[in-house]
Amino acid sequence: MRTTAARYVDGDRGRDREALSATDQIPERVSLRDAYRFFGPLLLMAELMMISHAIIAGSLARMPDPVSAIAAYSVAFFFHTTFGSPLWACQMVSISFIPTRASVRRMLKFSFVIMCAIGWAWVALGITPLGDWLFGSVFGLGPEIVPAAKDSILVMTLMLPTVLLRSVMYALMMRARKTLLITYGTILRLGSLVLAIWAVSQFIEGAVVGAWALILCIACETTYAVVAGWPLYRRLPEDDGKLAPYREIWSFSWPIMLMHATEHGVNFVMSLFLARLPRPEVAVAVFSVIDSVAKVLLSPLRNLTVTVQSLLNHKRDIQVLTVFCVQVTAVFGVLMSLFFFPSLNDFTLVEVMGLSRELTNYAGVALGICVGLALSMGAAASARGLLIACRATKVLAISSAARLAAVVAVGAIAVQLGFNNGAVVGITALIAAFATESAVLIIRIGQLRTRGTLSPER
Repeated sequence: MRTTAARYVDGDRGRDREALSATDQIPERVSLRDAYRFFGPLLLMAELMMISHAIIAGSLARMPDPVSAIAAYSVAFFFHTTFGSPLWACQMVSISFIPTRASVRRMLKFSFVIMCAIGWAWVALGITPLGDWLFGSVFGLGPEIVPAAKDSILVMTLMLPTVLLRSVMYALMMRARKTLLITYGTILRLGSLVLAIWAVSQFIEGAVVGAWALILCIACETTYAVVAGWPLYRRLPEDDGKLAPYREIWSFSWPIMLMHATEHGVNFVMSLFLARLPRPEVAVAVFSVIDSVAKVLLSPLRNLTVTVQSLLNHKRDIQVLTVFCVQVTAVFGVLMSLFFFPSLNDFTLVEVMGLSRELTNYAGVALGICVGLALSMGAAASARGLLIACRATKVLAISSAARLAAVVAVGAIAVQLGFNNGAVVGITALIAAFATESAVLIIRIGQLRTRGTLSPER
């Protein structure tokens, strides 16, 4: 009679064979069709994410004191996204390090350590005078708004564990090329956000409504991610004998974390220079509107990074994915070039975004020159994905520093020469930032190609 242990071992081997069979179904060579099928759901996800942030802003705008609520939430959320970048980066890291169930558990442990290493800052800002200093002295919030910002950031602490789990589960879906599951999760997040805002606003008001609603909807999304991703986890082999050490994971991940952090910090640095231009309040306000439109339209381009990273399995895939990235970037470039037509530019800024005719004239061609932003963003995102897939991440730290340096250079020149159009200056700085990053990354890709070491590692 077979023992229970023997049956267990055989069952585990059966799951491993099933996992290998599922892996074998992935085409040896990626095609353009594969790339578009992978990227399409992520495009929709990116747009839905932007809509969710707009819903929160719209709900806060209906509060009894909308200015204070929006200001407190916006500052708290800026800190949350910028300083939480190491945790958000764990999704990209996981894509490269979870071929087995053992490696998934290792990534969860690694992400937990990262969460603990940064999570203390949320608590400190929420309950100590450090929050008064940061939100009051650094960000310039009034004394009546600072407590709301502190409460919001303290509430957002609860989001970190859910983001940790969601990131690893979504990475599983990307490795399995099941990106449509991620879009379903985002749709669930959007629906639950509306319900959460309504429910929370029955008991409290102000900026913390946005914070609590965001936590609740992400908790729903994470629950879905675990349920939908669990079968994918079970189909992985238990172990392949090649479990990456934590030192290797950290060496790979810290440049990606820095990349995320500096990308969120670019707009903050730019706003410091815009505040020193003539009519600073107009410069900052109009740039914020133009930047919001650009983010809504161009946010899908950021997903070129995970698309290339996830699909690049063989050296011969590089050419196909390069063609794909060029095509997608060109489409978004053409889309943004349409704003050179005055009728579309005016309709977007006046009718949709609500700018006055005076501010629309001030913005000028700022929205039109976002064609350069589309091209530079697409190039940077594609190059990032290629280098991450090839485990050549150290250069991302250099390119991130170069990106910030480009913003500082453009801002300093604008202030020195006294440029009047803050919107054009801001968009030009963003173009310079991504173009500089692209140049650094492309040079590195050329070096690896010359050495014959430009090849993905799995």
